Amino acid sequence: NARYKTSMCRDLTSHGSCPRGKNCTFA
Repeated sequence: NARYKTSMCRDLTSHGSCPRGKNCTFA
């Protein structure tokens, strides 16, 4: 689910926990 991954990664990025950080594919 693209929407789930997008919101999930954005949430992780906002907390500085996204594995890909600013380069996250779903961001």
